[in-house]
Amino acid sequence: MGIKQRALSGIVYALFTIASLATPARAVCQQALGVFIDTKDVTRAEMAELRRLAQSTGRNVWLVYGFRDGLGAPSEVRHTRFQVYLEPEVENTTLHRGRMLLVDEPTPARSERATDGWRVDSTGKYVQVIDPQRHQQRLIGRWDIQRAFPVHGEFSDNTLLELVALIRSNARGPNFGKGEVPDRVDGSLPITQVRRTNSRIEVVLTTAGGGQGEFVTLEERDGGLVVVKVRLWIA
Repeated sequence: MGIKQRALSGIVYALFTIASLATPARAVCQQALGVFIDTKDVTRAEMAELRRLAQSTGRNVWLVYGFRDGLGAPSEVRHTRFQVYLEPEVENTTLHRGRMLLVDEPTPARSERATDGWRVDSTGKYVQVIDPQRHQQRLIGRWDIQRAFPVHGEFSDNTLLELVALIRSNARGPNFGKGEVPDRVDGSLPITQVRRTNSRIEVVLTTAGGGQGEFVTLEERDGGLVVVKVRLWIA
């Protein structure tokens, strides 16, 4: 892979991974070459390797999201980065909590045997907030509005439930009615990351396709959450 393609791929990877949030991404001339994948696009050889890596955690693989470099069908094996969501450790009627692995497949697995070079780059935590009316549905789609998402920092169940409810309400931003765009949260977008930074909470929303979305900044005031900033990002 050339230097330019690696650099472009890194832009999407920064949004795909559980890396640190930065300032809103500015538009670039080209989007990274690659395709987002879900569990259904993972080959048998890849899934076997992901399950092997998950064994040390004592949990089975639950969901897999990934990004394959280069052009081609989602199921065509090539250099791929995986978000591996392990089976929930906490399950109730309102949310699931668990651990996740960020796995790199540097060498495509083109046979039914384990491939050298697989590694766990990092680990993290995830949450999935459940709509009681859809609790029995198996949600595996990356762009499902109820998808599981990485969380960074400590959050109580009540805070997470309030956060998701606020996002889904299309909450107004501080610039509402002043002619600036966006002036409110697009609650139809899936949450793809939540991070606590000092007294604020940063929420990443992503459109289907992964090319753009919103950064939403929340603050805890008077016992509740309020939107203090809404920004667009484009990769």
